[in-house]
Amino acid sequence: MFEWLESFKEIKNKIEFYQFQLEESKAELKRWVDGDLQKIKLESESLSSNLEENIKRYTKELEIIKDRRDKLTNLIKGFEDLDSQILVMKYIEKKSLFEISEDLGYSYQHIREKHSRLVQAIKLADKISMDDLSEI
Repeated sequence: MFEWLESFKEIKNKIEFYQFQLEESKAELKRWVDGDLQKIKLESESLSSNLEENIKRYTKELEIIKDRRDKLTNLIKGFEDLDSQILVMKYIEKKSLFEISEDLGYSYQHIREKHSRLVQAIKLADKISMDDLSEI
């Protein structure tokens, strides 16, 4: 149920991971080039010897994953059913339920109840999936 939402969250987490790795690697490289480690001899086998390659790899991975996110976002925004629209606006566009109700032309109460049922359905689907896995 709503596998696209799970895929979107997974992609978002990967982007955050690679951004963190990239920032950490850049900070470490700066220490070796301009900082407190510049006078220390770097051994070819050390983890820090691969910093520049890691930065290139993390940058490339970020480009690929962001491209996947953009393609998935474009696909998702084409969904026309009300359930998907609510989920897109709430979790991708980060709108409040009030804003969603205004944008879609429904009462706030209707959108709030619909969203609540969707969240319950997603939790139930996740629980059923986890129960299925525990039987394996």
